[in-house]
Amino acid sequence: MMFSDQSNITYFPKYGDRQYNTFIERLNADKLYLQDIEDYQKPSLDWLIDHDYVAVNESNEIVLVNRDRTFIYYYIYNKGVVVSNKLSDNLKHEVDKLLNEGALVAENKLLTRQEANYIDYYLNKSNFINGHDLRNKYLHGTSSGHYNENEHYV
Repeated sequence: MMFSDQSNITYFPKYGDRQYNTFIERLNADKLYLQDIEDYQKPSLDWLIDHDYVAVNESNEIVLVNRDRTFIYYYIYNKGVVVSNKLSDNLKHEVDKLLNEGALVAENKLLTRQEANYIDYYLNKSNFINGHDLRNKYLHGTSSGHYNENEHYV
């Protein structure tokens, strides 16, 4: 809800032309107050409040509860993975907290799941039935003969 431009909590009619692509952009750039939320957006906002992503302060402003945690989630939303070695000490500490809570999963592998799936798509048919299956094509001798040089090139 916070990071998608398709979220129902992205557009605020009362702001006119001062629109942002995502809810998080709005929170980072402008103040947003409870009275700016439309009725159809309230369930989404309530969910974010119930799960401690945002809070409403004494002046009815909607604010982030934990900026570091939100940044980590935003990074994962965009990249699919976070490499903790490249983070600041504060963010590393927050990642450790998320790991202890079970909100994140750590793996000690060379490739991320997304990278491994991408390679698998091209080389095998184990996960993707519409993949290119290049490895098996040449390994099992089912490739075209020498007369179809264009297929080998492709």
